[in-house]
Amino acid sequence: MGSIEKDIEVLKSISLIQHVRQRDLAEIVGLSLGMINAIVKRLVKKGWLSMKKLNNRTIHYAVSPAGMKILTQKGYQYLRRTVKNVVYYKESIAGFIRGVREKGFRGICLVGKSDLDFIVKHCCHNEGIGFYLSPERTADGNLFYLFSENTRPEENADAEKNTGYLSSILLRVSV
Repeated sequence: MGSIEKDIEVLKSISLIQHVRQRDLAEIVGLSLGMINAIVKRLVKKGWLSMKKLNNRTIHYAVSPAGMKILTQKGYQYLRRTVKNVVYYKESIAGFIRGVREKGFRGICLVGKSDLDFIVKHCCHNEGIGFYLSPERTADGNLFYLFSENTRPEENADAEKNTGYLSSILLRVSV
């Protein structure tokens, strides 16, 4: 984790938890207490964080408007990257499924849990072919078996030859 990522993580934690102690921040963020102390000082110096000493042992932290602006910008950048990735994955998966349909398969059976199953299902629907999570759910033997990004090939050594790997699709490797 780089310096700016550490700063953002500490800032985000402070914005979410009222009256947080540096010791708590260290545990939440996974850094040493000394590192948290240095980051807090840096955030105050940048104007992203304000400190108010309540007594000799208690300091209250608050994210400043400038700090909130930084958090908002980072959140927006993350959202843009996520949407861009989803569009890329959808286009890659749609092209792959189109190729599977053109080869005469009537459906795709997604083997294993996948974070992208909703995209595969959507693309199957758009291409007019079936989507299955279990081969037992269909009597149709003309399925293409697509192994999820979380399923290792060696676990499926007995798989038929009509198979593919979701991770390969995302790397733009064809069927």
